[in-house]
Amino acid sequence: MGIDVLADPKGQLKRRLVGISLGVATVGTAWLLSQNPDATESVYAAKIAPWIASNLSKLSGRIPFSIGEVLIGLFVLRQVVGVFRGCLSLRKPDHGLLKLLGKGSLRFLSDAGVLITMFYLFWGFNYFRPPILERLAWEESDITVAELSILGKDAVAATNLAYVKLHGSPDLGISTPDPDNTLFLEEAIDEGFRRASTLLGEPRGVFREFGRAKPLFVSSALHYLGLSGFYFPWTGEAGYNRTVPAVDLPQVMAHEKAHQRGFARENEANFMGFVVCVKSPDPLAQYSAALFAQQQILSALAQEDVQQYIEIVADRCPGVTRDIEDRRKYWKAFENKGSKVARSVNMAARTAAVRVNDAYLKSQKVEGGVRSYTKSLYLIVAYLTRNGPASYPWLLGANGLPGSP
Repeated sequence: MGIDVLADPKGQLKRRLVGISLGVATVGTAWLLSQNPDATESVYAAKIAPWIASNLSKLSGRIPFSIGEVLIGLFVLRQVVGVFRGCLSLRKPDHGLLKLLGKGSLRFLSDAGVLITMFYLFWGFNYFRPPILERLAWEESDITVAELSILGKDAVAATNLAYVKLHGSPDLGISTPDPDNTLFLEEAIDEGFRRASTLLGEPRGVFREFGRAKPLFVSSALHYLGLSGFYFPWTGEAGYNRTVPAVDLPQVMAHEKAHQRGFARENEANFMGFVVCVKSPDPLAQYSAALFAQQQILSALAQEDVQQYIEIVADRCPGVTRDIEDRRKYWKAFENKGSKVARSVNMAARTAAVRVNDAYLKSQKVEGGVRSYTKSLYLIVAYLTRNGPASYPWLLGANGLPGSP
């Protein structure tokens, strides 16, 4: 990488072929591991991946800003400069178009081969672990309307109590404000991981120390694309959109940190984010988790029984209702800003981002692509059903039962 597209030093072709060969071999290895998920789990996910991700994230964590964003910019710049210099070379008599396209293609494929190899070695093979339901020996079953109704009521009660616990009253009068210090919030989330890992019996690697989650410089752009964050496996950085509403922030941070710890599938990262925040000692994290579960459950109930949905949401305390409405406005803001042309461009950009993400997830054998995000509902319902009243620890104490961390 970093080779001048116009130069042809001795060994350049060999180096580029090595990069391409690495990529091909890595894709072949990925296919083999996808056929052997148990081997992926016992060797890669339990031993290799946690060690790489932990040390990589601690190393990149020494830098206060997102290195991943810088690297993305440099990679794009490298490709643009290569194309520009290649176009200039067409003036020379010994640089025909076919020769230029051939050299440029080799250069790009070599870069891609190295990046693909790093992606899978550092993190990507986690996609081929057995599904978390299988690892936990839980069975996936159809969710009934009655279950959604009961769990929805519990989630509303848990959310209301978490709100009061956080603010001291059922209505703060304003939207839930951002935390004063995200460092304290993240430390509480890390404690949630320790508690959740013990509960779920995940590999010891989840207990390792990892680098901090980082706010992204391009957060405003992510807002318009409908994204709340991303994990950058080449540096081990969990990046989050710093403009998301405070009620989403803990869940978003925990979601990206779950990716960092080897939970590659989106539904599993969503689920781990929920469990981690529930088990966290931080009141905002607990509120964020309960609100996330409530919205997942009630969205599904609304599709099956609107009347029950209306009756249940009527029990929300005023502060929770305000937070949900403000959250909705935040994610819809891109549709109402700027001129008609600007809104059309924003919509096209978001649609393109969804399609790219969908294609990427499907390429990693994630069933359903972007629809996999919503499949965390099955995991959350399975967790709530198995843990009963203990699912929301702060709810136990309110009911006169002994609480638990």
